[in-house]
Amino acid sequence: MDAIRRFLVKLCHRPKSVGKQGEVLAYNFIKKRGYSIVARNWRFSHGEIDIIAENSGVIVFIEVRLRRKGAFVRGYESISRSKKAVLRRACFAYLKKYAKREPSYRFDVVDIEHDYETHSDIIHHYENVSLFR
Repeated sequence: MDAIRRFLVKLCHRPKSVGKQGEVLAYNFIKKRGYSIVARNWRFSHGEIDIIAENSGVIVFIEVRLRRKGAFVRGYESISRSKKAVLRRACFAYLKKYAKREPSYRFDVVDIEHDYETHSDIIHHYENVSLFR
């Protein structure tokens, strides 16, 4: 019974640790592309923004999605309407709290495709995703 319990606890914690690994990969990818990281895992009462960065004077809100290679739905396409609404509210809350003037901003998605057999990753960066339109 204890072995089953340990397995279930491990299984329940796996998605969070896998998600954190994806966020670390995305963070390093974004930094290498010349973005300045402003915040990671910025929490709002009803949501969280994975990465907030700045690039050429534009505030960039970034959602990180990690999927296994060959998944039916890509990470980019997996952001539901309700998740977009939560992200939109969080982005506007951040701007209201920290922006000193009317800033330029956009929403990006970093989509990581992980191959569990070869332990390799393919990273796709989608800029200016239609979260605000």
